[in-house]
Amino acid sequence: MQLRKVTIYTPNLQAAIAFYSHTLKFPLLIKSLQSATFRIGKTRLTFIRRETSTPYHIGINIPSNKETEALAWLQDKVKLLTFEDQEMVDFPKWDSKAMFFYDMDGNVIEFIARKNLYYTESMPFHSSQSMGISEIGMAVDDVKGTYEQLNKIYPLPIFDGDVDGDFVAAGDEKGLFIIINKNTRSWFPTEDKAYTSDFILNGKDISFRFVDGDIYPTASN
Repeated sequence: MQLRKVTIYTPNLQAAIAFYSHTLKFPLLIKSLQSATFRIGKTRLTFIRRETSTPYHIGINIPSNKETEALAWLQDKVKLLTFEDQEMVDFPKWDSKAMFFYDMDGNVIEFIARKNLYYTESMPFHSSQSMGISEIGMAVDDVKGTYEQLNKIYPLPIFDGDVDGDFVAAGDEKGLFIIINKNTRSWFPTEDKAYTSDFILNGKDISFRFVDGDIYPTASN
């Protein structure tokens, strides 16, 4: 499931432009006084200026063989978040390795190399090799209810977790909704409070607005 267009909000658009274009080197496609759009592989990530916004969790797929190079590339640009004192986090159940960092707004951004995708690159790592946004977090009061709302739009398999628990990852390795109970969990690997952060998603198969914890289907475009 490819997440083609993701729209989130920022209180400081100029800082977002500087971080994503200059620090992370993602191409800036469109810029206006109120928004900016970047190309991240097959995804278009748009920031819209809004005075009030809360942090997000966003995962970005990178080539399956580039986790070590990506780690070194990021070490020169950002302060990496650690888990058990490690900057590279191994997820054996997902057959993947990932690294995490904050962007300019305190969003938890993840670069993740998924071995099951078998996408490799021979050139030295650069963010231009990113495949696209593969995860977006949804911090809610009712994990099962949110999963059921999504399934009314498009049937999503459970990739990991339990709808009757406080975490479920729904979708596949190219597009996952990471649904957590915001009252009992925080975004990995931090202990930061998880907020219900509004976003707009347009995919090949599923498109909706996520507003105040509710899901509103929209037409694909």
